[in-house]
Amino acid sequence: MAGESNLTRDEARLRASLIHDLHYEVRLSLLDERDFSSETRIRFSCREPGAETFVDLTAQEALAIELNGKRLPATAFEGHRIHLPDLAEKNDLWIQARCAFHRTELGMHRFVDPVDGCVYLHTDFEPFDAHRVYACFDQPDLKGVFKFSVLCPPDWVVISNEQPVTVPASKDDVPFRTWDFRPTRPLSTYVTAVVAGQFHAVLARHRDIDLGVFCRRSMPE
Repeated sequence: MAGESNLTRDEARLRASLIHDLHYEVRLSLLDERDFSSETRIRFSCREPGAETFVDLTAQEALAIELNGKRLPATAFEGHRIHLPDLAEKNDLWIQARCAFHRTELGMHRFVDPVDGCVYLHTDFEPFDAHRVYACFDQPDLKGVFKFSVLCPPDWVVISNEQPVTVPASKDDVPFRTWDFRPTRPLSTYVTAVVAGQFHAVLARHRDIDLGVFCRRSMPE
């Protein structure tokens, strides 16, 4: 964890005293081998209109930042944080960024199976790495409702904290397909998850609970 991104206890306490009622919409595009597109909309309330705070984001580039319909300057992004001035009582924050894949169980981990070349991705956010994948108020006591949407190659499976709204049909003649997931209950950022890749799946249902075991295509035996 880079020192510049560290969140202090005093910063976390102050931020928790200001903001509440968080709702996230996170859209990830996992079509590139080098990095990925991360688009986040956060709607949240502020107890002290006119105050300022920051949202966490570690990214290669913040392409666009809008707060309550106003474009923020590029200097608002400091590499690990985005400065948010003059908050309203109700706020709408939208951020588009390019983020890096990792290969050391950090943020969005990307793995290529040496057996058959299939690709597998998974997030690893504990204790403070969700902001390496999407912009967020990355502290456990600021829970939010999350809706994830993931663009990926047509033969991939995507798994998240909630069930998909519908399982998109797999078609060979399209360049990608989109998985849209139902909203979660309020969650801390570090327990949100996205897992994606060319998985072999074994699915079952026990009473009213859907179950699944997923493994690499080279491993079902």
